[in-house]
Amino acid sequence: MAEDCNEKFDFEFMKWILLDGRSNKYVKQYKAVIKKYPDKTIVLKNQKQLNHYMKQIN
Repeated sequence: MAEDCNEKFDFEFMKWILLDGRSNKYVKQYKAVIKKYPDKTIVLKNQKQLNHYMKQIN
C-alpha cells in the first residue's frame, strides 16, 4: 500500500475477491498478464506453495 492510501476490508472488497474477481473476464486478464510478464509473476495456488515461497524469500 502507498503511504497515504488507507486500507479497507469491506463487503464490496470481499465480494470482489470471492466472486467477481474470479469471473471469466478477469481470469483471461490474469492469464494475459502471466503470459506477458512470466518473470515478474508468481502464481501460488495453495497454502503449501505459499509457505514454500515465503521460506525462499526470507
